[in-house]
Amino acid sequence: MFYRISVLAVVAVVAGLSARAEAQDEQANRFNFTFDARARVEEVDQDNALQDATALTLRLRAGLKTPSRRGLSALAEFEAVEIVGAEDFNSGSNGRTEYSAVLDPEAVELNQLVVRYLDGSHYLQVGRQRMILDNARFFGDVGYRQNQQTYDAVSYMNTALQGQQFRYAYMSRARRFLSDEHPVGEIDMDSHLLNYRLQRLNSDTFTAYAYLIDMDTPAVVQNSTKTFGLRYSGTYATTAADLLYALEYANQSDYADGASTNDADYVAVELGVKFKNEWLAQIGQERLGGDGIYGFQTPFGTNHAFNGLADVFAARTPATGLVDSYAKLVVPLFGARILLAAHDFDADQGGADHGSELNLQVEKRFAERFGFNLMVADYRADNFAVDMTKWAIWLDFRY
Repeated sequence: MFYRISVLAVVAVVAGLSARAEAQDEQANRFNFTFDARARVEEVDQDNALQDATALTLRLRAGLKTPSRRGLSALAEFEAVEIVGAEDFNSGSNGRTEYSAVLDPEAVELNQLVVRYLDGSHYLQVGRQRMILDNARFFGDVGYRQNQQTYDAVSYMNTALQGQQFRYAYMSRARRFLSDEHPVGEIDMDSHLLNYRLQRLNSDTFTAYAYLIDMDTPAVVQNSTKTFGLRYSGTYATTAADLLYALEYANQSDYADGASTNDADYVAVELGVKFKNEWLAQIGQERLGGDGIYGFQTPFGTNHAFNGLADVFAARTPATGLVDSYAKLVVPLFGARILLAAHDFDADQGGADHGSELNLQVEKRFAERFGFNLMVADYRADNFAVDMTKWAIWLDFRY
């Protein structure tokens, strides 16, 4: 109720101030139209009884931004995902369970409807909004999938102190990329996010966060957790190359009506070298702790970007946890960005071999508005899941 009243109140304020505001500069007085389209074919081949999946989908997204009046503005954005041709895949909500999963269900929805207030160092957003915190490990928009993940929330950011940023958000609902047709495509909640970032003069960044996730949807209420963490990342410049480093630790435990067994740690370490020709080489290890009963979870993160592009571990971390040791190489070539990655997976508890994976990504933009992407992921199973090969090609247009 508080959330709905807040939205209506802010919308009323915007309407009143807009009607009385004096003309500002030309850019601020314009309504801005945004549009993007993405067509993708994705294929999944698993070594099990499921039929191979082939999904051809089209995503259209259009929005309208209002002029800014005394720091107040608004954004309305609609999104539609359409399946083109045969529905030979399991979208998670279409009932085609005989096929492997490609989680791009058909959907037509109000993606964002948000009122914004900006006054120097204060930035307030109220309404349905996109939200990405830090590297999107814990909260993101799941940008790879066609249906964007958004949140019904009140969020605030303050940058009054030089080099520092404080963010707070109250979330009443997560509108997940699975769409509202999925049993847990929408999750009602009463959650609080706090995130503090300090950037030093040498560009190193220290981040502290507390995420109190109280899920009210009955199917997932037992997954409610509180997560407290610290992250330190930075760059050390030399004449030959830049040395990159990152270290992160977090503890997750039960919160509100979450199960008492929800208890695990998270550790991530990454080292890299970025050469003057823009080549980038990285090695790292991410450990999502597990004790055989509960594994560290990131249900609202952009998990596709972690633990391999095949998404074997994206839906849920195994109860014995997961240790992902990886190496990555980014190569700029002919105006494209090529990413090569190798992952080796083990259980955190017991050390069982969970397989390995090789990834290839190619990204290239044309004339700024057009983009081409290729993704190939090959997962070789051992004591977890089954062999899987996944590939996708997509084109996008942004206006």
